[in-house]
Amino acid sequence: MSDRAPLLTLAGVNTHIGPYHILQGVDLAVPRDIEAECAEIDGVSLYDIDDLQAVVARNRRVRQAEARKAEGIIEEEIQHFATWLGSLEVRPTLAALRTHGQAIAQQVVQENAGKWESASERDLERVSSLAQAIVNRLLHHPTARLRELRDDHMHARLAIVRDLFDLEVDETASAEHAVAEHAVAEQAAPERAAAAHPQPDGVVELRSIGRRRH
Repeated sequence: MSDRAPLLTLAGVNTHIGPYHILQGVDLAVPRDIEAECAEIDGVSLYDIDDLQAVVARNRRVRQAEARKAEGIIEEEIQHFATWLGSLEVRPTLAALRTHGQAIAQQVVQENAGKWESASERDLERVSSLAQAIVNRLLHHPTARLRELRDDHMHARLAIVRDLFDLEVDETASAEHAVAEHAVAEQAAPERAAAAHPQPDGVVELRSIGRRRH
């Protein structure tokens, strides 16, 4: 069987193909059923087992590279999840602290509103805005520090902050809001990954082999 003649020879293909004909052949036989020289004819594209193995090997390398990228995406999402999980306890305290500071600023402005007989409505609005800006500036650094809490003492430190400022925290509502935000982000993650890492197309690779041969 190893000495049998090819079914399609160079002379045979030349006889039956015209100048404007296009012929594509896939020869998976061993030994080959189509003479390799047939690929040299204009309009003929010939693919053999070696071509297919090259495509398979290339696609395997591409998929392995994509798998490593996917592992990186998974690790990144795990870190995001860990950060989000830690924020479930921090967020209620931050919200309560900011609300508490803004309420005090507004209360002080209202208590002293009657002492500024000559102040216009616009002047009072400026004073109120200034008071809120002071609160925001004062709470900026503590807010940033609370968001960075990631150690085993986080719960105790948050408890101290709540006690110092006599904060009332609604942990349930904040946790439900955070869960909803995380669900939206989780739904968008697969779409981002699919758009960034499309699957390879073996057919396109085969066509490119044919073009390189002419």
